[in-house]
Amino acid sequence: MFEIKNLKKFKYGKPLFPNFSLHIQAGEVVALYCESEIRSSLMNILTSSTTEAKSSITCNHICHHKQFQEFMKQTCFYSYTDGLYERLTVLDHIRFYKRLYGSSDSIDYILDQTMLHNVSKQKVGQLTYSEKRRVHFSRIFLQDVPLYILEEPDIHIDMETKQIYTQLIHTLAQANKHVLILTSNLEHAIFATNRVYELNQQGCKKVHIQTEEQIEASKNEEHPFQFDKIPTKVEDKILLFDPYNIDYIESVEGQAFLYVNGEKFPTTFTLQQLEKRLQPFGFFRCHRSYIVNLQKVKEVITWTRNSFNLILEDQHETSIPLSKSKMSELKGMIGLN
Repeated sequence: MFEIKNLKKFKYGKPLFPNFSLHIQAGEVVALYCESEIRSSLMNILTSSTTEAKSSITCNHICHHKQFQEFMKQTCFYSYTDGLYERLTVLDHIRFYKRLYGSSDSIDYILDQTMLHNVSKQKVGQLTYSEKRRVHFSRIFLQDVPLYILEEPDIHIDMETKQIYTQLIHTLAQANKHVLILTSNLEHAIFATNRVYELNQQGCKKVHIQTEEQIEASKNEEHPFQFDKIPTKVEDKILLFDPYNIDYIESVEGQAFLYVNGEKFPTTFTLQQLEKRLQPFGFFRCHRSYIVNLQKVKEVITWTRNSFNLILEDQHETSIPLSKSKMSELKGMIGLN
């Protein structure tokens, strides 16, 4: 089992992420969804010999900070920032990795798995971005270790490369490996696995995901309580958002989209339905096409003489239109009348 216990990180005296624990059994794929700074910090901790006091990281009883060299031998690290030798051919890379890791897999097998046969004699510098990712994936295929930690493995890749990535994850799970995916993209996280956790300044919590089959099966069950989470669909999975995590909602040509941490997710609810459902949680219909979470608003500014904008407290300081007719209503809600 791979296990993280009581890990935390502070920056400038404030928690980058508070104390959290996580475990992964053999054959499990777990995605940790977090902002880029947290993701980078975790990679730095995992690839260095020091850890925070009172925390522990172990894989199959090998302790990260006490047996660091042995831990590193047990682990495959992949980062989207990893480099390649641009002047070597694809075939040269795979031969090098094969010797380095002592793999018994044939070169033809690896070329098949990564769909690199057609470019095997080309220099890496001549490849597309996605083809270079496949060369990186060949390195993962050739390693045989208990633990795989993958940082943003499917960022910016094309559909064919994404299929290779999906097969890679499936192969690792079938071989009873421990797989941890670190990503700042929630859609990428749930594409890889149903077991997704979000790590932020408030802590680590599981993201609620259901398949279409689970949703269908639950229709016949009795629900004696009010269900507050807002569902959206990604691929064949249903993602359930806590209202407090939603920044705002926008309607485009009759289709409502939820915005969460800069990502956009479609929902089957209309804006009118969402307004009624989310009003008890502090959401406000600020415009005919927008509903905003007032807890996320930090500023109201005048845009023109007759129009206003709401500035959100997020990384990009997102601007949401506020109708003139809604301004007085908002003032009343926040006690300025």
